[in-house]
Amino acid sequence: MALLFRNYMIRFGISSAIIAAIFSPLTTAFAKENLSTNLKEVLEKVTEISTITGDDSLTKSEKDQKELEARKDALVKIFELTLLEDQDLKNRLTNLENLKPEHEEMRKLLLNVFTENENAYRIMHKRLDESTQSDEVKQLATDFKNWRNAVYNPKVEQILSFVLVFQQEKTLSIARDRFQKIQSDLDKLAVAKRIKKEDVSDLLQKSLLHLSLAEELHARAQRTVIASLKQESIADEKTKEILAEEKQPAAKELVSKSIDQVKLAYKNFISIGKIVREKIK
Repeated sequence: MALLFRNYMIRFGISSAIIAAIFSPLTTAFAKENLSTNLKEVLEKVTEISTITGDDSLTKSEKDQKELEARKDALVKIFELTLLEDQDLKNRLTNLENLKPEHEEMRKLLLNVFTENENAYRIMHKRLDESTQSDEVKQLATDFKNWRNAVYNPKVEQILSFVLVFQQEKTLSIARDRFQKIQSDLDKLAVAKRIKKEDVSDLLQKSLLHLSLAEELHARAQRTVIASLKQESIADEKTKEILAEEKQPAAKELVSKSIDQVKLAYKNFISIGKIVREKIK
């Protein structure tokens, strides 16, 4: 369906904005739930354009009017999807808990993005409402794509990175508590001579190493996010350019690697559990 959709978009000259909006790699889980419906509705509108173009029973004036309406409706659906994405991001940002005061200030700064986006949507909707020619709608679609690429997507990237980093603090805390509980239980079993510490010491050490690496990667991700946000507040453009040129791993990449380490730790937890169950039968 996606390939068919792209082919239709290319054929009818509104591919750039539609594809940039719907197939964005930054689309969040909430927006993806609504993706299929929006795709279907936009595809129906594009198919309608094809039907209109080939309908010889319509005059040129009638074709132009119907095509204009179909293009407008298609672009409205894309605006709606972007609004869904915005609302999801806003909810995820707002729902973060137990932020330190300096991080709370950063959250407030990021929340301002949504007010800026609302102003942009208002301007684009006004242009769409006032459009009287298909070419005007096509130009608006191109402008919308450019706005997403230049303004919207970089801000979404920042918000997602911030959310991922601070959401993972809870995951790491739970994993660390889990490790300490396992360690405590093993000590009690060893004292009771139900198991020998050497039976699981290797797995326990590996688990600790994985958790330590996860925490280190998370700390790097947090520093990257904070540095990026602080960079936004720097007035000197030359300093901004120097900071931007510094090659640093993306925060999302670091968080992903951190999560992988947590998964490996839990894998070892399961192996420890299996050994203990065998020993205390």
